[in-house]
Amino acid sequence: MSLLCLEFLNSGWYCMHETCADPLLDPSWLHAFCETWGFPYDGLSPRDALALVAYRERLDPLVRSLAERKTLTEEELDELNRCLALGRAQPKLVASEKGLTLQEVPCGSVLAWMEHRIARSLAELAADSQLERLKLCGNPACGWVFFDESKNRSRKWCDNTCASLMKVRKHRALHRDGA
Repeated sequence: MSLLCLEFLNSGWYCMHETCADPLLDPSWLHAFCETWGFPYDGLSPRDALALVAYRERLDPLVRSLAERKTLTEEELDELNRCLALGRAQPKLVASEKGLTLQEVPCGSVLAWMEHRIARSLAELAADSQLERLKLCGNPACGWVFFDESKNRSRKWCDNTCASLMKVRKHRALHRDGA
């Protein structure tokens, strides 16, 4: 399952690694992100990209609270509701090769609309009552937040790379301590 709020939040992972640049500041990455999630890229400026970085930093503690505690404090709830109030859209019927499609078009700035949609994705996840599936990767060097889609909800790592890495570390530690 791909969730807008998690893809946006996890883009911060690249900042933790010195050799990588923040993808929100990379026009090609941001363009692909906008295209994937249906945002108009044309309306974004470099200043908006910096604002998105700051917005991600504001949302990060909220998502981590949900993943760890499965709830939000009153202050966190107020912050999320402020974010939800940012954007407005209107419906627009658009002709395409596939026929007519109904789209939502931002009434204000693209940035405000993006912030609203990301907050809405997080709010829908929080209200969906599947918070036991929202988890932090068990690899302390990773930091990803993921949605556990396993049947028994027992996944500990964001992907197989982190799972393998942590299992190898555990194996080596056992043999080093036992030797």
